Formats: sequence, C-alpha cells, structure tokens
Amino acid sequence: MPADQDVAAAIQGVEQDANGNPTQTPVGSTPAAPGGYRATAVRARSVIGNVLKKVAFSWPFNGGSAATTSVLDMIEGTAEQIAVRYIDADGIVWDPKAFWHVQIEHFKDGLPPLTPELIAQYWVNATKLRAWPTTDVITGQPYTGAFPGEATQTYPSYPPAATS
Repeated sequence: MPADQDVAAAIQGVEQDANGNPTQTPVGSTPAAPGGYRATAVRARSVIGNVLKKVAFSWPFNGGSAATTSVLDMIEGTAEQIAVRYIDADGIVWDPKAFWHVQIEHFKDGLPPLTPELIAQYWVNATKLRAWPTTDVITGQPYTGAFPGEATQTYPSYPPAATS
C-alpha cells in the first residue's frame, strides 16, 4: 500500500494486514472500518478547532463516547494531557519538565522539608544551562552525548567524596 494511504488508514484507526488490506470490515459497513477493540479515551478529535473549543468527542463506531481508534487522535490526546502549564498560588508557571527538574534538585539535596526559599533555590539550579560533561560522572567513562562544537566541562565525580 502506498505510504500516503498507509498514513491515512492509521489516522482513521484502520487495522491492516501486511499487504495493506483492512483486517476488519463489519457487515453492512464500508471497507476498512476502524477496529473498535483499540479505542482510546480522548476529550476531542485532533482538529485544532475542537481542541481550542474543548468540544465533546463524537465517533459513530463507538456510540458517541469519548474514545477513538485513530492513531493521530491518540497522539494528540496524549500530547494535550502532558503539555500542560500550571500557575501556582505564588505565580510560578510550572510545566512537567520544570517540575521534574526541581524534583531532581530536591532529591539530590536529600529530600529536606520544602520551604518557599528552598523551592526558589531549586528553581534557580534547575533552570541553569550547563555544559555537557567530558566524562560520565558516575562511571568515569568518556561521555559521548555532546555534539561537536558544544560546550563541555569536567565535573567532579559523583557522589562527592565524604569530608571528615
């Protein structure tokens, strides 16, 4: 099956065999009906106007419930759920990545009781853009994740040596 038809079938949630033939064709329906067994709950179809308006989902193959068999709808639904921003009572704008970075800083600090001052300190540490390490600080092996021309730096080994 041509790639464009393959992509279109995936977007519509149509299951195909290795030859590109639909694997489900319910009696009385058009060929290549979506496979209802892989429906995923979503809030709306992946039409940007629907996402912005937050309209209810409707799909004729599952009785109008908020579910879809479309791969594109599944991807869009997932992206919408994880790409969120939250503004806390102090006016700090959090997204999942920022929150995750602050959690890492808190974890590395030994999980002390949180205070607004400590969260602010973690936020500063989490938002610094640092150079790539020249070696893996845990294993000591050369770090190969930096692209040529990117800044690198030698960091001390981790965990830090105990001081007495």
